Amino acid sequence: MVTIVTTNGSYISPANEAVYHQSRLIGTWSGTMNGQSVAFTVKNVKGNQAQVEYTHGSKTDRGTATVSENMVTFNNVTVATKNGSLGALVFDSGTIEKSYKVTKTAAPTQTTTTASSYKGSGGISTSASATSGATAVDLLA
Repeated sequence: MVTIVTTNGSYISPANEAVYHQSRLIGTWSGTMNGQSVAFTVKNVKGNQAQVEYTHGSKTDRGTATVSENMVTFNNVTVATKNGSLGALVFDSGTIEKSYKVTKTAAPTQTTTTASSYKGSGGISTSASATSGATAVDLLA
C-alpha cells in the first residue's frame, strides 16, 4: 500500500486522504471562545493519532489526539473540517456541549511524496477557533 508522507512527518493512508482529506486538518485553527482567543494546532497525523497543541486564554496543552475521519479530538475538544479552511471546534464539558466556528491560518507549504508501506490505521486531526451559537453540523454545512 502507498502512503502519503508529508514534510511535517505525517503518514496518511491514501484511502483516508481520498475519503476524508485528512491532510486538510494539519495547521493552526483559531478563533474566539467566550471572549478568549483559542488556537488548535495539528502538527501531524500518523494513522489514527495526531500531535496537537491547544491554547485557550493563557493556558496551553500539548499531547496526542485521536483522529477519526475528518476530525481530531484532544481531551474534551474536537476540531472538524470539510474544506480545510473553515471548521468547527466543539468543547464538551460533560454536561454542556458548545460549538464554535474556527478558521485555519495559512499552513507552511507541504511537500507530498509517496512511500511503499504503511503501518497503522487511518485517522484525522484538526484545530479550532470560535463563534458561539451554532451547532457543529451548522458550522460544517
